[in-house]
Amino acid sequence: NDSLFNTTLLDSTITPSQFVVPSGLLSGSSVYFWRVRGYNVGGFGPWSVTWRFTTQIIGIEPISEVVPQSFRLYDNFPNPFNPVTSINFDIPAGTPGGNTKLTIYDLTGRVIAVLADAELRPGKYSVKWNAANYASGVYFYRLESGSYRDIKKMVVVK
Repeated sequence: NDSLFNTTLLDSTITPSQFVVPSGLLSGSSVYFWRVRGYNVGGFGPWSVTWRFTTQIIGIEPISEVVPQSFRLYDNFPNPFNPVTSINFDIPAGTPGGNTKLTIYDLTGRVIAVLADAELRPGKYSVKWNAANYASGVYFYRLESGSYRDIKKMVVVK
């Protein structure tokens, strides 16, 4: 969380277009800055502009011992909201192992947050989303698990 990069938390050489920060390296509810530069046989290129992001403390909470019989994505509550809402969803019994992903999109379809991206066992779950760092407006949340897909609309009012 140092925009002058006096303290480096992670320095890595990667070739893929995606990078996952090791768990536990970043603190929750903190602002961090990042930048990149290329390297090839000619040496290092210039540093990119500096970007920033804010971490959020989130959790996927099981909310019932009852195992549902079908997939379901519930309406978030409250809706409209400021700044926190809960999104509940069900993963049914007999679901083959696989990833469950809950993603937040803005009106342009741009991904602005991924609240869940994990292998979850059958059950009822709740995830909170804190929109304190986002503008008032309409957002969409999408649940993907196996072949199941559903999307719903929510409204941030400040």
